[in-house]
Amino acid sequence: MRTPRTSALPAQFGRDQRGFTGAEKALLVCFGLAIVLVAGALLRAGSERAATDAKRTLATQSAPLSALGQTVQPMQAAEVAPRSGPGDKKQPALRGDQVEYSDRILVGGVEHEPVLFIDGPSADDVQQGALGDCWLLASLAAVAHTQPQAIRDMIQPNGDGTYTVTFYRDARGRFLFFNTGGNTETVRVNVSLPINRETGTLAYGQLGQVREGQAEIWVALVEKAYAQARGSYGAIEGDWPGRGMTAVTGWQSDSIGLARANRQEVIRRMREARDAGWPMVASTPATPADREGMIRLNVVANHAYTVIGVRDDGSVMLRNPWGFNHPGTRRPTDPPTWISYDDFVRHYSNLAINRIGQR
Repeated sequence: MRTPRTSALPAQFGRDQRGFTGAEKALLVCFGLAIVLVAGALLRAGSERAATDAKRTLATQSAPLSALGQTVQPMQAAEVAPRSGPGDKKQPALRGDQVEYSDRILVGGVEHEPVLFIDGPSADDVQQGALGDCWLLASLAAVAHTQPQAIRDMIQPNGDGTYTVTFYRDARGRFLFFNTGGNTETVRVNVSLPINRETGTLAYGQLGQVREGQAEIWVALVEKAYAQARGSYGAIEGDWPGRGMTAVTGWQSDSIGLARANRQEVIRRMREARDAGWPMVASTPATPADREGMIRLNVVANHAYTVIGVRDDGSVMLRNPWGFNHPGTRRPTDPPTWISYDDFVRHYSNLAINRIGQR
């Protein structure tokens, strides 16, 4: 477009007061109409594309979060890959349209009464489902194993079928690696849990103990509450166990890299944690150097394991949050067993220790 200028000729000689001839004004009008038509076409194309994307999104997720968390979003197709940190799962990922919510708990096709605890929380209650949140479930198992009262304290029944679950955050809303003086977030959830449409069983975190018509649900409730706090189940795929343990206890988690660590120092730290009753979780690398050795030892890459035993020589007993296929075992149903310190540091890359009660 030409820059308007002052004309030296009067308007009656073919130019208006802004200096344009009639032909020039006609060209300007046509140019303006063309811009309007192109902009309109772009807007229509954008709207159609947005509508298509929205339909695709709705096909892979449920309704938005509700006040009680009845409809926490299942894992979305775009969130299948872990974000960072360990994120292996024991089952293939479920799409949103494969998950529904139900407060009916079925065991072997028989409905059971959902209860918070049976004999209190323990590591054996934890069984991961079709979600890559091994870091969180291994952390819950570690706290339940060493500090079960911390699990009891974080989940409070409200007397109306809902539960209030408490997590620790910092002042900027981030989940913690360390204690900042008690910044907490409470999440209210009910027992409407994500169910696999095909099997009728829990889709993600599984039931704990089952006895006399009752089924223990504390793991699934905490997992649901954490997913609600983070925005969706997909949002909790892949993270670091130190963050998981600290979100539960509010105390600092130390991270020890095992590749080049001093042997005596690592053993000293593990023995100290064992004697103090501090939760510990060990993680494997996503790209192991000795994949065949990991397979022989029954260890999974990019996965988190609860440390449930430490000997003075540094050998450790590790529990898989899947509830089976524990390191060093020969059969899937074998209970956890001991592996040597050398095997531990050869196949594990990180050890997280949550120093409860110590700043």
